[in-house]
Amino acid sequence: MSRRVTYRNSSSDEGESERQTNFDLQLNLFDLARSLLKARRFIIVTTLTVMFLYAGYLFLQPNQFSSQATILPSGKSGSGMSALKSLVGFSSPMMSADENSSIMFPVILKSNRVVDAVLAQNYCDDQSGEQTTVTLSEYFDQPNHDRLRRALRTNTRVQADNQTGEINISVATDYPWLSQAVLTEYLCQLEDFNLNKRQSAAQNNQQFIARQLELNIVELSTAEDKLEAFQMTNFDWAASGNPEILKEIGRLKRDVQAKSSSFVMLTQQYELAKFEAQKDIPIIRILDEPTLPILKSGPFRRNMIIFTFVLTFFASCFLVIVRDLISGNLTKSRRQEMDQLQEELTQNFPRSSRMIQRITNLTQ
Repeated sequence: MSRRVTYRNSSSDEGESERQTNFDLQLNLFDLARSLLKARRFIIVTTLTVMFLYAGYLFLQPNQFSSQATILPSGKSGSGMSALKSLVGFSSPMMSADENSSIMFPVILKSNRVVDAVLAQNYCDDQSGEQTTVTLSEYFDQPNHDRLRRALRTNTRVQADNQTGEINISVATDYPWLSQAVLTEYLCQLEDFNLNKRQSAAQNNQQFIARQLELNIVELSTAEDKLEAFQMTNFDWAASGNPEILKEIGRLKRDVQAKSSSFVMLTQQYELAKFEAQKDIPIIRILDEPTLPILKSGPFRRNMIIFTFVLTFFASCFLVIVRDLISGNLTKSRRQEMDQLQEELTQNFPRSSRMIQRITNLTQ
């Protein structure tokens, strides 16, 4: 008989604990909702104030116009196993390109050499009736050169597609004509760097052979001068039977012949190296020329205002909840609700309340 009573008390305790947990959860959500309703004036005022201030800031910002251009990939790409790896995803076609391909174009466009050349230009608006000329230093109103570089890079985007290898370039300014002019200058500086400043393996080989050819010409001239001087000194060397003269004549002739053979070989190699160097220069294949933008590229004020409204609303609600937790309002309210619930249970179910109290005393 005592075992059966103990089992019933345990089941009643577990059921009461489960109901108590569910009630706590519902009570907490109810308390949070009531706390937010009490602070609704603060939430609404804060959200609307931040939203209107940010909207005013956005409407003071000028529209941005972005000019875009696309460059097709150039150079030799990987083949065989490298191409197979790129198909299955183990490597990228951009990574299998040789050193003279367009894989280096984004790096060149972002370099200080190209950026400084773009900053140094004067840009003129030829499309409007007025001949407006401006420099980027005047446009950004930034005399500091390092900050001027940073401002230009912030308004410039260079992205390379890892699958196709194409390069997308865009420049955004407050004026459509200026965006197009700056992007056009970027492409001109890229082409100038490839043609005149970029050093490839073939170009280095051409320069090396050219230096060797110059040395060989000097050595050949020296050998020919020595042979001529010795022949002039020994005018009758052809009819002379002096072995020393004949020996020296033979040595000088062999030296001239060797230098002549080197000259012919280096000349052929130099011509071939020049051809390879010209072929090695990456060609800039522009798919889309810099566009003259008509529609603005930003700022998108409506979307940003909606995002600010939602973010400020939830932030205000979070602040209200944190404030009530710190001040103890939620804890006090929860304690009052629990005391009221306990009184109602004691009045309506006196036997169950006494049983729960006994079980609680035993477990303590």
